[in-house]
Amino acid sequence: MPHRLNRQRDRILVIDDTEAIHEDFRRILDYDDFDSGLLEMESDLFGDLTAVDDNPSCPRLGTDPVKGPLSVDLDSAFQGQQGYEMVRQAIAESKPYSVAFVDMRMPPGWDGLKTISEILKVDSNIHAVICTAYSDRSWGEILKQLGRSDRVLILKKPFDNVEVSQLVSALTEKVRLGKQAALRMCDLEQMVRLRTEELERANLAREKAQREAMESERQVMHQQKMESLGRLAGGIAHEFQHSLAVIQSHVEIVRDSPAMANQSDECHMLDITLDATQKASEITRRILEFGRTEVLQASDVHVQHAMRNIIEMLSPVFGSQYQTTFTMPTEDLWVECESTLLDQLMMNFCTNSRDAMPDGGRIHVAVTKEPKRDVQTQLPVRGISRVDSGRIDADHSLLIEVTDSGCGISDDNLHRVLDPFFTMKQRGKGTGLGLAMAQSLVQRHGGTIEITSTSGEGTSVKVRLPLLIPSASGAGITPNRTLPSLESAS
Repeated sequence: MPHRLNRQRDRILVIDDTEAIHEDFRRILDYDDFDSGLLEMESDLFGDLTAVDDNPSCPRLGTDPVKGPLSVDLDSAFQGQQGYEMVRQAIAESKPYSVAFVDMRMPPGWDGLKTISEILKVDSNIHAVICTAYSDRSWGEILKQLGRSDRVLILKKPFDNVEVSQLVSALTEKVRLGKQAALRMCDLEQMVRLRTEELERANLAREKAQREAMESERQVMHQQKMESLGRLAGGIAHEFQHSLAVIQSHVEIVRDSPAMANQSDECHMLDITLDATQKASEITRRILEFGRTEVLQASDVHVQHAMRNIIEMLSPVFGSQYQTTFTMPTEDLWVECESTLLDQLMMNFCTNSRDAMPDGGRIHVAVTKEPKRDVQTQLPVRGISRVDSGRIDADHSLLIEVTDSGCGISDDNLHRVLDPFFTMKQRGKGTGLGLAMAQSLVQRHGGTIEITSTSGEGTSVKVRLPLLIPSASGAGITPNRTLPSLESAS
């Protein structure tokens, strides 16, 4: 046998000023109060009629011929205003009526059209059935006042019991299907929203992956460009160095010759020429350093020991107008790098900070042990001779940060500061190779370099290098553990 639909009881409202009409609706619709006794009488008179339940052509009185007895709650109102308030109260309690049967004439209050018009304003889902006689208003008048709507029907008086029962069954089923469709629409909207959020997350992840791929590609291309430029510059500088050596030696021979003993002006000009060749030689030397590609010999370097030596070396570089401070961790830190790497980096960064503050300022150097960041991109170690890469600390990096209060770098120039031969110093004050060489060396050691700056406020340079596991280091330089703390200002 088919399963009957399990649903909540529908609420029906009858608005009529005649008591007998309410009793008629109750006899027709209220199965709990009336139909059970009637069915018992049917059973006594005609025997067991359970098979009739499955025969749509033989419906029982007060039942839905498809789904069985109607399951409704019937309420009564005797005036239009009373019915309107009951509808409002039902909406407020979230127990709305499905169908309202409204009499056309209900003196002395609202008539049926006025009542339905007000009810439809507060309940957009209720179905209204106008109970009218042939002498009441015409359909045209009703349409003029209520407008065309699939929620307004007309039931002519006198009405048939089966007609009323079937009308209630059809309308309550329509309301149920409408609610079901609305719930289904909510489910679909929820599914669409969740799917949209999923697609948005996937799109963000794809965009992030694309940005990371582009950044990796940019870094690789930049590294290849630096290598190509370094080889080209190194080749040119190597040949240029030979020419400069010849020029310099011949100028020295001419200047020191007996014929120039009394030629002070000419000797002065030759001295200027020698100075120029010496500066050109220095530039050529730095170009050669930038372009060198031989394997670097790395050794275990104790960071605190190396930094103390660097601080002593840098002390004469700064005058009294510079306030320099240094902070160091108490834990021994070791890195595997070329012995002069930290010296070159610190000399480069601190000299740039000093030049950015000709009238003095603050320079702070901080060395810390930093947990590796998920977003940190570490380039593979290239061009360094290593014995055992398993000694590298997989969870931490060495962070060296140099911060100054100088003039800063504009946004337009910030992305170019690592390019070779780019400088913001005055002509003759810099070659534009310092930071490019620093980046090349850091990358060859498997580290990263990051520069942040705000114009007019200062610059911060951060270098991250792989740390050695403490238990696996210490075979190189033995630190002087009696050195004073470097956390105080110099």
